[in-house]
Amino acid sequence: MAGTKEAGALSAFAAASGLEAGTGGELPDTGALLGEGSLKVEGAGHGELPGGATGTILHCTYETRSDDRTTTHRRTAVVVKVPAAMGYAPYLLFGALVGSHLPADAKKWEPAPDVRVLADRGIDEGWLTELLSPALTEWLQRSPDDWGAEYADGVLVVARESAITDRDDLEGLCGDAARIATALSEEALEASEAGGGKAAKNTKVNRNAQIAAGIVGELGAGNPADVGSELPAASALARRDGGTIGRTIKLTILWLIGINVIGGGIYGLLLNLGDPLRAVLIYQVILIAIVAPLTFRSVSRSVATIASEEAFFSAYARANGLTPLEPLAFAAEYADANLPGKPVRVFAGSFGGRPGVLMTTGDGRTRGDQIALVRGIRGPIATTELNVSAPGISAGDLDAAVETLVLDLETAPAEPAKA
Repeated sequence: MAGTKEAGALSAFAAASGLEAGTGGELPDTGALLGEGSLKVEGAGHGELPGGATGTILHCTYETRSDDRTTTHRRTAVVVKVPAAMGYAPYLLFGALVGSHLPADAKKWEPAPDVRVLADRGIDEGWLTELLSPALTEWLQRSPDDWGAEYADGVLVVARESAITDRDDLEGLCGDAARIATALSEEALEASEAGGGKAAKNTKVNRNAQIAAGIVGELGAGNPADVGSELPAASALARRDGGTIGRTIKLTILWLIGINVIGGGIYGLLLNLGDPLRAVLIYQVILIAIVAPLTFRSVSRSVATIASEEAFFSAYARANGLTPLEPLAFAAEYADANLPGKPVRVFAGSFGGRPGVLMTTGDGRTRGDQIALVRGIRGPIATTELNVSAPGISAGDLDAAVETLVLDLETAPAEPAKA
């Protein structure tokens, strides 16, 4: 636990800055720091932070394990939502790593000496070059060695190591968050006003989703009641699909290599037996007999689940005259609409007799998933939580949510048009 001195210093800073105690709700579960499974908040304040950004400042800890040793890491972090740039920058890291993990597909970007930037591979290089202006790059060069800023799925986290107590340092961290948030928003809005052509590309390849796409067409053109309605049929198709079998073989081989490397000491025992070659072959057969069925079950289940969900959403879109949109391109075009989170599924069409776009930030199974209806690239927007029960989201859930969102937009007080 953080000491009384650290907790008291942060509480005093929050009170002096006009912040409310606590995080003001659950923190987004995204990025290297906020996504840490062992993350513990040990003091926080939220509201309009020094520097002008609205967000949360906090002390937190997380743990990592290595060689049977547990290490506790302390951070002071500022968390600010910056939805405008989601469609242009799915992931960015400036400076030091704020958590313990990096996304596998991030690439290095070196705008200047001593400036460390990691960026999602799908980010448009021209947009990133414009974001990293000479002024911002020079400012990043002056950042402390223990300073890092991560932007993931619309959430900016600026952090330093240790539980900072100095008021000037705390104000500086808030100011840093405000500066980066402003740079991200301004660059995103400028690109959006120019047509959104610099939206990031989705470079993440989900092989199971690719296999599932091949069997969706075989599920028929009915109207499934929910995402689980087609699961039995999808499971049968997935189990005999060549793609499922091929992926099972590939993953089984990789698992066998990993097990053999990790368990290499076993061979010392096998080679001391009377017939070592036979012993090794029997050992491999046993491994295959265990690993292959488990892998096949995992792959076929994943493929079937994805296919069943895709069949449901495709049928719902057809039945309601909706057009699916690419989420990142949508987020880029609607940068000024204050989207509630990273869009996962997006549909354009008529809602309540007027054109609009329906988006979700998840499948409704995770607490905090949202569904929103947007009318116009600058809004207005209505948002509500998407909470569903087993077996998953249904046509009734979506219809009820749309009805609520349409009513919210129609009864909301009129706001002055944005410039």
